[in-house]
Amino acid sequence: MAELKGITDTVELFDAAGEIAVLVYKAQKGAANPGEVGTRVAAYIMAHPETIAKLKSAADGISEVPAEIKDLSLVEILELMSKAGAIAAKSAAAIKEA
Repeated sequence: MAELKGITDTVELFDAAGEIAVLVYKAQKGAANPGEVGTRVAAYIMAHPETIAKLKSAADGISEVPAEIKDLSLVEILELMSKAGAIAAKSAAAIKEA
């Protein structure tokens, strides 16, 4: 059996994607055009260094995602699906509140 890689980078990528989805949703509310959405997203990211760090970390680990998901054990599959569901629920709740 191949060495297990874990799911750390995959979960980190899912988490960053959920955060970006919420950010873009909030930015597009009341925006006159796509350029305004982009400006709002950029302004938020620049004002929140922790978001930059999170996105950078997810981007840095993205190349590991295929290796992580290639040979997942059943436990890792279930753990990944559980974490993905929690991230989706968190993002959906934040969008509902927006």
